Amino acid sequence: SLLLAVCASASLTGFAAARDVTIGYLGLENDPRYQPDVVYTRLEIAPGGNPVVAARMGIEDLQMVTDAVDLKVKLDEQTGADAATLATKVKAMADAGENFIIVDLPGDVLDQVAAQTKDLPVTLVNATAPDDLLRNRCYPNLIHTAASDRMDADAMVQYLRTRNWTKVLIL
Repeated sequence: SLLLAVCASASLTGFAAARDVTIGYLGLENDPRYQPDVVYTRLEIAPGGNPVVAARMGIEDLQMVTDAVDLKVKLDEQTGADAATLATKVKAMADAGENFIIVDLPGDVLDQVAAQTKDLPVTLVNATAPDDLLRNRCYPNLIHTAASDRMDADAMVQYLRTRNWTKVLIL
């Protein structure tokens, strides 16, 4: 749905005149969140997979729509080892005309990248970092697609309350 919104925005704002839209994707090299760690109960303690696969699938799913409006959507996948390298890549992506960059970074790294790129004409789309700190910083170029830690906790409490479970132990 994010990719569909980007394409709709691109066609309405004049990007479609070029008939090419490039969406950036920024990730961390050797991201420890995607290592296949499993605890003794066989529960995964890291996210199930890298969201770049979902971004690729979204572009493929949009193929019929983009073909109908003669629009070509590409995904520019970039990775970096640290915040400084990633900020440099965001600047290069912005200079290349990419207005939307899907960001898959841990919260502390994303905080640094957003701070270093807040004056660039680019929208960073936080795909995975749930840190409440990022919402409190209010970077003008950063939007969030996933629930924050506070939102998840609130949803859990509301669910428990609707079930009238007032004595709960969460491990």
